[in-house]
Amino acid sequence: MFGKHRKKQEKWTISPIPGNENNTEYDPLYYHQTVSCGFTILNGTGNNSADSDEDMDNHMLIDPFFEYQFRVILIGDSGVGKSSLLRCFTDGSFFEVSDPTVGVDFFARVLKVADGTPIKLQLWDTAGHERFRSITKSYYRNSVGCLLVYDVCNRESFSHIPTWMNEAKRHIEPHKAVFIVVGCKRDIASEVAKNREVSEEEARAFAHFNNLPYVETSSKTGLNVEDAFAILTQAIYDKIESGEYIVDGNWDGIKRGFYGSLAAGTRMNNNYSRNSSNSRRTLAEGTPVNRKCC
Repeated sequence: MFGKHRKKQEKWTISPIPGNENNTEYDPLYYHQTVSCGFTILNGTGNNSADSDEDMDNHMLIDPFFEYQFRVILIGDSGVGKSSLLRCFTDGSFFEVSDPTVGVDFFARVLKVADGTPIKLQLWDTAGHERFRSITKSYYRNSVGCLLVYDVCNRESFSHIPTWMNEAKRHIEPHKAVFIVVGCKRDIASEVAKNREVSEEEARAFAHFNNLPYVETSSKTGLNVEDAFAILTQAIYDKIESGEYIVDGNWDGIKRGFYGSLAAGTRMNNNYSRNSSNSRRTLAEGTPVNRKCC
């Protein structure tokens, strides 16, 4: 299905956590312990070895059973690599030439978080061009996750990140979304140093100031593409587990999936059975009413 375009997971090169800049290349196990963002990456081994074709295909196929559905939106200037990032993440493909997104495109994929819970990501790729802003704004409202995407070889795209973030927050309110800063096209910056216009240190400082995770990716090589979505998904899931997010069905940002609905239905059935049993026992053990004849 994925053929020659399938990407292999490269070693972890996520930028250091703010305040711990001495580490430039992370050991996955250390990374999990430090930021509490452990995630099943491809074969779930946590190492950087190449995965078999079977492992990759099993990981990328859409599983119809999931506990929650998260609605995630990608925003940023036109041409920064949002569509390529999503194509790499959802089907492992990459195209050297990509047409600009018109309006909004939709993607989906199911992943497992650290404790094995399956999560479906409903992914919305928005057009970065100004003429489509009125369309894309309507998709902010029901998003629980947001990738702030810029091109590491385009300073202007990075300077617009605060505007994109504030716009998203304004339209998502009163709900609160989880954000992550994602720098794309790291492969181009690595090939020729002068191509890079935004240093990793500068982007990391911005993320630290806004208390956001940060990662640089390459859709061409697959570098850190999985990790960007992994970190975001785990962060949203952790907020559900901690009670910060309440899943009540009144917001499309988070919805219960098949597993979640089944579990909720089972609890309701169990409660109904116990209540019915108690009612029958009350009737059976009740004292008969004495009535006088005539």
